[in-house]
Amino acid sequence: MTARRRFLLGLLIVQLGVTVAYAPTLNDYFAGDDFLVIGPVGRMGAWEVTAKAFVMRDDIPYWRPLVTPLYALYVHGFGLNPMPYHLVVLGLHLTNVTLVAVAARLLLRQSGVALAAGLLFGVHAAHTLTVAQISSTVELFSVVWYLGSVCAALYWLKVRGRPGAGRWYGAAVLCFVLALLSKESTASAAGTLTVLFLLRVYLPGRQAARFVRAVAPFWLLVLPYIAFTYITDTEDPTGITRMLYAPGWHVPTNLWWMVARLAWPVGNGQGPVISAAAHTGAVAVTAAALIVAVRGQAASRFLVAWMVIAMTPLTLWRPDMMLSRFTYQAAAPFAMLCAWGGWLLLRRLPLRQSRAPVGLAALAIVAALLAWLTAGQNRVRTREADSYFLLVHELRRTVPQPPAGSEVVIMDGPWSGPFHALYLEAVAETLYGRDTVRLRNVDSGEPAPAVSAGAVLLRYTGSMLVAGR
Repeated sequence: MTARRRFLLGLLIVQLGVTVAYAPTLNDYFAGDDFLVIGPVGRMGAWEVTAKAFVMRDDIPYWRPLVTPLYALYVHGFGLNPMPYHLVVLGLHLTNVTLVAVAARLLLRQSGVALAAGLLFGVHAAHTLTVAQISSTVELFSVVWYLGSVCAALYWLKVRGRPGAGRWYGAAVLCFVLALLSKESTASAAGTLTVLFLLRVYLPGRQAARFVRAVAPFWLLVLPYIAFTYITDTEDPTGITRMLYAPGWHVPTNLWWMVARLAWPVGNGQGPVISAAAHTGAVAVTAAALIVAVRGQAASRFLVAWMVIAMTPLTLWRPDMMLSRFTYQAAAPFAMLCAWGGWLLLRRLPLRQSRAPVGLAALAIVAALLAWLTAGQNRVRTREADSYFLLVHELRRTVPQPPAGSEVVIMDGPWSGPFHALYLEAVAETLYGRDTVRLRNVDSGEPAPAVSAGAVLLRYTGSMLVAGR
């Protein structure tokens, strides 16, 4: 069997392992955040919402025109049947697992290390809920193009000077454009590729002109894009973006939280809380990164820089809004660094003939532990999804066609807090249309609110909604 076929077979095994880790989520219903997409997209036709996405009229507070058609396929193709959504999301994640393995193979030139990197990225619990949550499609889809751009650039560096090599550079630029049209944080790919070209084009022979030519298209694209994104965010009439993120002294705190999350992916993955164990892990990762930056090879230095650059855009968010899925981009170079570090450590051990079995056993143990953490944290999301399944089906049963302008009040429900208040509005839009019905929840222990005439009062019993106070 050729080396390429062994790599492809190993990649298939890795993808099967990642699929097993996420298989329990395929039956999950929608969580609250998912309805923020389903409601606005379902209100318009598929072609209408796709066209409006390009002119920022799709009622989604970000300009992501390449993702909206995928959302339109979801909502208008699958309705409120969640399994097809989950299958598409898992497929995107498996695509990213493949691209991580390919990028690692091109960069580190070790097929075994590349496969280990793909597996660690695929099951890492740092980005728990990213794959299980349908609204995270934007994260997964944008990273497909982000990693595609890095892979194309790496292959261009490998074949540079050969006939037809330029098309791989063109593919890197094209993937970068598609990434920008998918999510704002992928603008960091310009910095990532700049470091790559600095290490692989400029430093070896001080080829300044070639280096500038290599990085120029990416910065000519990203600088106007950043300006456009800043203007549209600050002028957003809903004010959502201004409330969620901005520059400030919280940026270093958020960066530390993300490093800690990668190093110690235990818990629910909600900022800004960091456990003592996570602080210890962050210190260890930071120390290792500094050593690599000073004494490491060019490839490992690039991975450290990539990891930091990938985290930086998302550190602008409010600390209490930091979510585990924000580590998804950075988890790619982090997984490569872990796999590469494990391989270097293994080479130092006096194992000789038993090196491969020991390495495989260690990888299996680490991957199994990460998959176990991922499955456990995904169960939290499953419980939330179960509550929304009950909510949607009970509303359809008890309030199938409320009059326009009416109010539905749920007493003692579990949908409490500012986020769930927003999600309930999206559920009402999904079921009844926009601005047709007001849906709200009253926490257990709070007095019954004053309601308008004709309001529908429902009480949550733990298993259903019943009429009355």
